[in-house]
Amino acid sequence: MRRSLPFVFSLLIGTVASPGFAKDAACEVTLGGARIDGACDFRPRGGGSFDVTMKDGRSFEGAPSLSLDVLRKGSGEIRNGSRSLGAANRSDSDPACWAGDDVTLCVRALGEGNSQTSTSMGRFSHPTDLPKVLLGRCHMGGCWWARVEDIEVMGEGSALIPGKRIRVRRSSLSLEAGNDEGYERIEAEATADNPGWTKTRYEQFFCSMERPAYLRDDEVWEVLTPTSVFGFNEGITNIYLSLCHADDYSGDTGAASELGYEDRGIGSEQYGSFTQLTSP
Repeated sequence: MRRSLPFVFSLLIGTVASPGFAKDAACEVTLGGARIDGACDFRPRGGGSFDVTMKDGRSFEGAPSLSLDVLRKGSGEIRNGSRSLGAANRSDSDPACWAGDDVTLCVRALGEGNSQTSTSMGRFSHPTDLPKVLLGRCHMGGCWWARVEDIEVMGEGSALIPGKRIRVRRSSLSLEAGNDEGYERIEAEATADNPGWTKTRYEQFFCSMERPAYLRDDEVWEVLTPTSVFGFNEGITNIYLSLCHADDYSGDTGAASELGYEDRGIGSEQYGSFTQLTSP
């Protein structure tokens, strides 16, 4: 008996492209209970048919691409490589999407999305005057900073857990104050040209009002609680807020609440993949 394969996929709306030329898009796919979303290549084949591949190389249950073959106006077939996933009809309520008994397909133009996701996207802004030095935390006579050199938007969350996934290239700097000193001197030394910055590394964050998170070194997504920070999370939360709300984050106590984050106490939600992080 054939497995029931729920799917979500959005067709680029209003885009007319020559067959064979790939266009940048934002894909949302749910396949076999797992969600795959983010930046993708959309390649039209004429007549409304198209293929998509994820820019980061993720596969669709082993297949490198997904295809929609239009059979007649408003009707088509979804294929996972050489395997058929069933018939699909274009949605009347949302012409960007295709739906069948076991399949719903949608691929969106970058910056486009459903109203919930678009509203969420509008809350985020990123530093533009790079490199940018951001304060992590000052504690017990020392401080550490992050020097952000590049920010890349890798994709979006889901309809129920909207947000923006970003990858940051950054280095770190830690300085200690003297026993009789405050933090003023070392704060003045935390400049972009200080020779003490570490080698650059990549770090990922999920800018989301529902599940703000960062990707740990062990490839686990840890959800932050911006209104209730403590210990180590104080520094990474400051970096998160500085990256995701560059135009509005003041760094003051209570800033997270003013930005609209709900007080959910101190928790330790962790997710083993981005798909799990953005699933209900």
